[in-house]
Amino acid sequence: MAQYGFTPPAAFRPVMVFIDGGYVREIFREKFGHDSIDFHRLVTIMNEYPFRGKSIQGELLRAYYYDAIVEQTEDPHLFSRQQAYFDNIEKSPDIQVRLGRLIRTHAGYRQKGVDVLLAIDMLSMAFQNRYEIAIFLGGDDDFVDLIDAVKNSAGKRVFGFYYPHRISRRLFNSFDQRFELDENILNSIKKQGDHSAPGTDKKGGNARF
Repeated sequence: MAQYGFTPPAAFRPVMVFIDGGYVREIFREKFGHDSIDFHRLVTIMNEYPFRGKSIQGELLRAYYYDAIVEQTEDPHLFSRQQAYFDNIEKSPDIQVRLGRLIRTHAGYRQKGVDVLLAIDMLSMAFQNRYEIAIFLGGDDDFVDLIDAVKNSAGKRVFGFYYPHRISRRLFNSFDQRFELDENILNSIKKQGDHSAPGTDKKGGNARF
């Protein structure tokens, strides 16, 4: 029998967060001129915001942050600065940093292997039933097939966080639910001060050290 005034406890669903680091850093550089970001706060928002007012809640198992690092032999100073940045992210107990390579080209530095790492982790963990809901932060059209495979082959739900001026339309449409990185969120995860950023954006350019 229903009890008046009784609110049933929320049901928890296992969640994993996947962050395209180059994407969010590029947004910050464009908007604030630096990429000093409180990633612990960002992950907390990504895990809580989609479930506000819902009968289910997300149980965060782990968040994965993907980026690229230069070879130590290629540029020891840049490597050291990047490593310090990534070590700071990984101080958060819920975040694991996964790194591809930062390769020097005629146009500057360019990421290699990052998208592949993200795709392998997100898809393999889906088939291993490590999570029910993936919360993804990124904007590249290259991820569309990954999102479709996680949803349609592994049977998981994928929620997407995105920046409105940097999101593929196909990727936007592929998400089960969509959440904008609006001004309030961006300002809430911005650390005070202008701190040096690690390397370059996803598309290449000069290292920012």
